[in-house]
Amino acid sequence: MRGGRAIETIAQFPLQDVGDLGALLGLSVDDLADLSRTVPQSVRRRSRKKQDGCRRRIIAAHPRLKAVQLLLKTRILDKIAFPECVHGYRKGRSHISAARPHTGRRMLLSMDIRNFYPSIRPEAVEDAWSSIGCSHDVARLLKRLTTCDYQLPQGFRTSQGLANLVRRGFDARVSGLAQQHKLTYTNYSDNLFLSGERISRRVSALCGDIAKCYGWSLHKVDLRGPGEARVVMGIVVGDRLDIHPGYCQKIEARILELQGSRSVPVRVLKSIRGQIGYVRQLNEAAACRLEEMLLAVTA
Repeated sequence: MRGGRAIETIAQFPLQDVGDLGALLGLSVDDLADLSRTVPQSVRRRSRKKQDGCRRRIIAAHPRLKAVQLLLKTRILDKIAFPECVHGYRKGRSHISAARPHTGRRMLLSMDIRNFYPSIRPEAVEDAWSSIGCSHDVARLLKRLTTCDYQLPQGFRTSQGLANLVRRGFDARVSGLAQQHKLTYTNYSDNLFLSGERISRRVSALCGDIAKCYGWSLHKVDLRGPGEARVVMGIVVGDRLDIHPGYCQKIEARILELQGSRSVPVRVLKSIRGQIGYVRQLNEAAACRLEEMLLAVTA
């Protein structure tokens, strides 16, 4: 496992007792036990406003717990082999790679898993750890180290990898459904996408039935066909990938706000140039136009 090869389980480095886990992480059994007992006191809780106006609860670990979670992420979770459909929080993958397989398809079905992270219960996380070869005692300890307030917290370093792991059974079933209907399936966290030459409404209903088996429900179900804008996480999917016009318009608005400014903070320029750099990955002409606008305003 230490050589970096992707794994299906951690059988190559068996974690049959807490001592094995401690050896992997470079921590004593007492340290792990003490930290697992104090997780609720080792976090800070806050909320963040989402684009739709609702608030997302964030539970972030304090430094000591965060350090242990980072070890779990890099030494175990980052080494797990996931199916090709999984693009979220994987090295070499992104929301762009999640969109790319859907180019040239006539129809696109997009869906979200409602309240994905908060709906993942500690029992599901313990089962996920067990599924990669952890003994009952180790999986139970890891559950305590990686969950809080009876959920998989948004804010823990381990949550993204564990979400992919918890969703593995769901992905296998949806991939089977996609193959049966000659469709392509990708996902990025709680965002699910199916595309093909033809998609019936029954496919989304079947996906909903699969989600219910895991205690989830789907929402924002959207089926688009020829002549309609097909969008995957802000990327327009047609014969090729393209940046969504609305994203460029937001950058233009930020640039125009700088007109007349005697000086522009470096962090603001860096932020706008970062956005333009993202646009360049999908549309070189649009990026050049935005760069020219920025230069004209800041010259």
